[in-house]
Amino acid sequence: MSIDLACMTFSALMAGQTPWRVLLACVLVVAVNAAGRVYEPRILPSSLDRGFWLAGAGLVATLAAFWESASLTVAVIAAALFAFLAFCGRCVFQAAVRAARRRGGIKPAVVVGANPHGHRLASALLGFPEYGLLPIGFLDEETDTDTGPPVLGTPDDLAEIFHAHEVRAVVIAGREGQDLARAARELGCEVYLAPAPDDLVLDFARCASRSGASRCCACAPTRRPA
Repeated sequence: MSIDLACMTFSALMAGQTPWRVLLACVLVVAVNAAGRVYEPRILPSSLDRGFWLAGAGLVATLAAFWESASLTVAVIAAALFAFLAFCGRCVFQAAVRAARRRGGIKPAVVVGANPHGHRLASALLGFPEYGLLPIGFLDEETDTDTGPPVLGTPDDLAEIFHAHEVRAVVIAGREGQDLARAARELGCEVYLAPAPDDLVLDFARCASRSGASRCCACAPTRRPA
């Protein structure tokens, strides 16, 4: 959000707009992007996440804020400048986040479900530290696993495991687990839902319900961080 505010402020000032029109453009672009869920957190955002929506938000904001104060050409150019700067700003910010995570800025996490999909998720997270999660083990009713991180206990043991291992994130390898997600959020954990599609899911997001109760949502799968 701060990147978009800075980029729109610069673009509007370059278009010769008054301070109140600059402020209006900033408010509009943030509001439209928020409506399009541009600011929802992701484990590893891409610079092109909601790219067309981002560009459209810039155009809507400039057309509305510059009404009767600038020509259509100026508004479109300002919107294009905003989109370019916002893209570049996201590239720089995300590169810095990935670099920080590679240097050890990762959170201990548990994967719920020691099934094949859960093992693939754990392997992906172990292979790419830039995702910011370190799977230390599984939560599953079955306690036997031959490879990968160990099974630390059952889902009912989450609270005990949370305190014993300083768990900060829970990855649910499946479509079920709303009760567990709620319990994890109450403990202060980030919760990620990673359903098992036909291909390997390497990217997933967390969100909160409007009522304040915990729920999770999955994002589109990606192959590998660029």
